Amino acid sequence: MKMINILKATLLLAGITISITGKAQQETKPANEFKIMFYNLENMFDPFDDTLKNDNEYLPSGIRGWTWKKFERKLQNTSKVIISAGGWRPPEIVAMCELENRFCLIQLLKRTPLSRYDYNIIHHESPDARGIDVGLIYRPDRFQVLSHRAIPVIFEGDSVATTRDILYVKGLTNQHDTLHLFVNHWPSKFGGAAATIPRRRDAALCLKRVTDSIAAVNPQALIVITGDFNDQPTDESIAVHLNARYGPADTTGYFLYNLMQEMMGKWDIGSNKFRA
Repeated sequence: MKMINILKATLLLAGITISITGKAQQETKPANEFKIMFYNLENMFDPFDDTLKNDNEYLPSGIRGWTWKKFERKLQNTSKVIISAGGWRPPEIVAMCELENRFCLIQLLKRTPLSRYDYNIIHHESPDARGIDVGLIYRPDRFQVLSHRAIPVIFEGDSVATTRDILYVKGLTNQHDTLHLFVNHWPSKFGGAAATIPRRRDAALCLKRVTDSIAAVNPQALIVITGDFNDQPTDESIAVHLNARYGPADTTGYFLYNLMQEMMGKWDIGSNKFRA
C-alpha cells in the first residue's frame, strides 16, 4: 500500500486505495492509516423497474436478463473486492459510481460479509437518464461526517441534458483532520470522444469552482477527488480545466496534484479491461 503525504489539495484519478497519514506519521502503525477506495461498480442495478428511469436493460425481461440471483451474486463479488482491497482492515471510505440507488447499497451492507463492519451510507439521487448515481460507504468509528451534498453538473448552452451529480462529503478523519472528498462520474465518450469533450470540460469546471472556494478559505485544505472521469490523466478536462498538476511539488501555494499520471503505462501494477 502506497502511503501518501497530503500536504496540499490532492487529486486521486483512479479506482485504487490510498492511505492518508500526517508528515510526521509515516512510520506509525497501520492503525493510524486512513484508507480511501474508489470503485466503479459497473452497473449495480436491482432487478426492479423504476418507471422514472431508463433501467430496462437490467430487468428480468431486459437484454441482460437481470434477476435477483444475478443481483445477489454481484453484491457478493463486490464485497469480496472491497474487503480484499483493505488488506488487514477494510477501507474507512469506499467511494462508488454506477450505482442505481440507495437500495443497492443497503443490500450490499446487509446481505454480504460487509455487514460485520458497520458501514454507513451517503447517497443522493442523480438526474442521470439511466438512473445511475455516485455514492459512498464509510466507517463512522473512523470518519465523522460533518456535511454532504450533491453538486449538479451544468452543461453550457444545454439546459436539458443531465448527468451524474458530483458528491461532496466533508468530515473528520481518525486523526481529527478535516477531509474534503469528492466522488465523480463524468460524462462518457458515448457519441464520440471529440463530440463529448465539452461535457467533461463542464464537469471539471463545476468541480474546480468548489475546490477553489475551499482553498480560498484554507489553502492547506485536505482535498481528495475520486471517480471515473472517462478521460486520461493527461486529457484536457484533467490537465487544463481541472488544472491538476504533475511533477515536483510546488510549495508556494494551493494546487491539485495528479496522483495518477505517474502510473500511466505501468500496466504491470494494475489491470485494465475495456470491451475485452
